[in-house]
Amino acid sequence: MAAGDPSLPMWPGPLTGHGETFRHRPLIALVPALLLGLAAGAAWPGHRWAGLLLCLTTLVWTAGCLHRQRPARFSPLLLWLATGYLAIQPWLNPHPPSDHIALYADGGVRTVTGLVVEQPRLSGHRYRARIQVHTLSAPSSEKVRTVQGDLRLTWSVDEGGLQRGDQIRFAGRLRRIRSFSNPGGFDYARYMAFQGLLVSAYARRHTLTVLTPAEAPGWWKNLLQYRLDRFADLVRSAGATSQRDAVTPLLETLLMGRRHGLTTEMRDPYNRSGVAHLLAISGLHLGAVGAFSFVIFNALLSLVPSLRWRGWVGRTAAALAVAPVVGYALLAGLPVSTQRAAMMMAILMAAILIQRRSDSSNTLCLAAMVILFCHPPALFSISFQLSFGAVAAILYGLKCSGDWWRRGRPGPFGLRHRLRLLALVSALAYVGTAPLVAHYFNLLSLVALPANLILVPWVSFLILPVGLIGLLLSLCNLPGAVPLLIWCAHHLSAVDLMVNLLAGFDWAALDTITPSGFELLLLYTLLILLPCAFRSLRAKVAIACLGVLLGGDIAYWTYTRHYHPHLRITAVDVGQGGSSLVELPGGKTLLIDGGGFSDNRSFDVGRRVLTPLLGRKKIRTIDLMILTHPNSDHLNGLLYLLRHFNVGQLWRNLDAPQTAGFAELCRRIAQEGIPSPSFEALPRHLRLGETDLELLHPPRFYARHQVRRRTNDNSLVLKLTHGEHSFLWPGDLGQRAERELIDRLPAAALAATVLYAPHHGSRSSSSSDWVAAVAPREVVFSVGWQNPYRFPHPEVTERYRRQGARLWRTDLDGAIRFISDGRTLRLDPTRPRLSSLR
Repeated sequence: MAAGDPSLPMWPGPLTGHGETFRHRPLIALVPALLLGLAAGAAWPGHRWAGLLLCLTTLVWTAGCLHRQRPARFSPLLLWLATGYLAIQPWLNPHPPSDHIALYADGGVRTVTGLVVEQPRLSGHRYRARIQVHTLSAPSSEKVRTVQGDLRLTWSVDEGGLQRGDQIRFAGRLRRIRSFSNPGGFDYARYMAFQGLLVSAYARRHTLTVLTPAEAPGWWKNLLQYRLDRFADLVRSAGATSQRDAVTPLLETLLMGRRHGLTTEMRDPYNRSGVAHLLAISGLHLGAVGAFSFVIFNALLSLVPSLRWRGWVGRTAAALAVAPVVGYALLAGLPVSTQRAAMMMAILMAAILIQRRSDSSNTLCLAAMVILFCHPPALFSISFQLSFGAVAAILYGLKCSGDWWRRGRPGPFGLRHRLRLLALVSALAYVGTAPLVAHYFNLLSLVALPANLILVPWVSFLILPVGLIGLLLSLCNLPGAVPLLIWCAHHLSAVDLMVNLLAGFDWAALDTITPSGFELLLLYTLLILLPCAFRSLRAKVAIACLGVLLGGDIAYWTYTRHYHPHLRITAVDVGQGGSSLVELPGGKTLLIDGGGFSDNRSFDVGRRVLTPLLGRKKIRTIDLMILTHPNSDHLNGLLYLLRHFNVGQLWRNLDAPQTAGFAELCRRIAQEGIPSPSFEALPRHLRLGETDLELLHPPRFYARHQVRRRTNDNSLVLKLTHGEHSFLWPGDLGQRAERELIDRLPAAALAATVLYAPHHGSRSSSSSDWVAAVAPREVVFSVGWQNPYRFPHPEVTERYRRQGARLWRTDLDGAIRFISDGRTLRLDPTRPRLSSLR
């Protein structure tokens, strides 16, 4: 049948307009519509009936057009868009059944029994695992409820390890998974809900018990586990031959996908060098294994005359090459990124098998479609976006560049052409993922191109195949396995040394601001249009329009950051801790405390909470950083910022505790050369444009007479005044120090419009005299959700209510933003509550 036969059903407008291109590659138009529907569903959830109506309407219209053999116009695109919108809704608004574990969360201590359904992972000094819950009960009750649902369990390494399949019992509080609620912050609760987890728990000490160990596997599983353990032992013994600590975990990551041994300090140089993808078993490594296997099998099978005569060499080699790819993916534990890459490799090999020229764009869209239909939330996975973004950029860039890389003499073995192609592919992958990397990680590597040119062939096409051959030899008990693995370890040692050398340069990477979704759209549209600029007038006009939009965006943020006339203060939601961001009129920035957990290895507030907040506000410089006192819940979040932001000056009180966090603070201050005046040299009054900053406590004589009090009572007490409104930060001050301030200062010195409640609302603070002296209109309690201290105390909140103040809590209201022009004061909580609940 001819291609132009009118009896053929027609695709919608944009497809028919491009003739055979879209007729034979419809997924290129339909999959973006699906992606747009998923994104729209996440941005504007809750309109299921409208989505269903659109879906049914477009379905009927498309079916009618196909039946009448008429163009369906845009209806198939709208159908896929509506399908994407509806597909994501159950994940955004889960409605658990009446016996789900989530309905018993946020209560008292529960005794829980369940099944370990995934192998526990070590994170710092804690284990984490997914538990399928069977029963729960309250310690004071003998009633046992049968429930369903999974939770994420965390327990100390002191309790010992668990195995997948263990039946366990533990006691702990069940908590609904929540996010830090800050402007533009990462939605952790949604991220976990996409994995089917709504509840978390921490096993209380000495309550974790294995009721029934995992069933003994069959002989073949025992043999498989024995081989895996044998692989791990061989890899560790080979890694131990290197003098670099990172080699063993790197070798385990590369060959077996076991990343638990990689610390943050080991991964950071790879991020700064732009080669972090070498630490993930995804398309790069699976593609290298598939290509290496195909070349080897093709060379060997070409020696078989019968296959060569029938033309079956390529097809047979493709079929055989699937086995190493699948084996490597299974060895890595089949993480999501590996599943995606394996799927694309399988489609490519299938195209070779059926002797059909594979279309790279269609293959990419088909892989994306299958993944998204199986698991719609995969679209919002960072690894999904980076891997598909890189491949799409490479395919589009190669199409636009034509045969540029084949020009000139190829050199011996075509080496010149191959190097040029490798450089082009590396550059395209970098350009395609750079905006996303800046958006998610606030980082752009300036050495990524040379690093990838050297390290990708070295690791993926040399070290990886040799290492896998060594494991294969060990599987068959053949000699040569250990020397090959030791060879890989020594080469990885050289790789790690080179990565650390590249990352060690100050200019190796840029810490960036965070591009917004609108800015990402502009950047990627610009990247798509740029190759067409020399051939199309419409592309030039579109690029000019994009330039105007980008210029407007830059002008908006320049004004917002550096020329705005308002005082803006954000009480940041950092959990159980305290942190406040102050943006002064004219652009200067203050950060008062940084929150933090007791161990940054468990969760780094500076990296995960404060950096995204500052990045989305386009802030790279903190003119004045103030640590009111060196407790971990105020200090630890500052450590990351000291290294990755421009800090003009740091103030701290006179305490110098012998703690790891404070020692790290002093080390980073010295390392970065940040001015940090002594306590006696701190100014008591500082004029910042139209705003006054006063240091009210401790008095200078504390340092001269070496007055030593409780760390909380030595907190810096700060007062910021802007026009008619003032803000007071008393740190973790106790009632004794409150009394001293009341006696020492005039009444007007303590009066404030907004008060950050001392010590998070503890009963040991906020005495009646203090509440009366400050007389605040607004009170902020910076507390964690269901914190173990039960802050704020009911007696304290009642005192402030009697004073007539409105109460705000970061655990309930999220981050609270105050905006003032000196006369008026506007409040904007991130998570609004009913006023009756205050």
